[in-house]
Amino acid sequence: DISLSAIEFIALNMREQDKVEIFNLLEHDSPVQFAWEACALLRNKGRARIAWHQGRPAAWIGLVEMIPHVWQITMGGTDDLPKVAFQCMKWARETIPDLTRPPLDGYRLYCDARCGPEYAESHKFLRALGAKEEGPPRMIGKDKGVYQHFVWLLGENGFVKGEKAVGT
Repeated sequence: DISLSAIEFIALNMREQDKVEIFNLLEHDSPVQFAWEACALLRNKGRARIAWHQGRPAAWIGLVEMIPHVWQITMGGTDDLPKVAFQCMKWARETIPDLTRPPLDGYRLYCDARCGPEYAESHKFLRALGAKEEGPPRMIGKDKGVYQHFVWLLGENGFVKGEKAVGT
């Protein structure tokens, strides 16, 4: 389901707020390079889904194992992302519990989300998936943007333990 052409289309047509949030945390500002890197990570170290709207890629959502048993959730899209957000949320809710089961045995899932009024919906989306803020917002990245660290911890805040969701 993850193709370089779909990720590249999204990267080249990304919403301005997603560009700011994502490229601030990268060493480069190249949408094409980002597409190659994201596609390789999602295919080789994770799982992901492309959400389509009117025959075009509108968003990706993915889970990548950054270090053993510790996963990062990532998402971005075109201006059509709001039209496919529930589709992305449904996929995440169905897929996140798989991270805690053998052989993955994940115990931590995280995301750094940029702060500011234009990112309020992103924060609501993460909270709706069960994420909780960890620590105060902090300044990171090339432009010293302020980001909130969100986490799911095994057995806490709705992250699955065994076959049963905890805290939801």
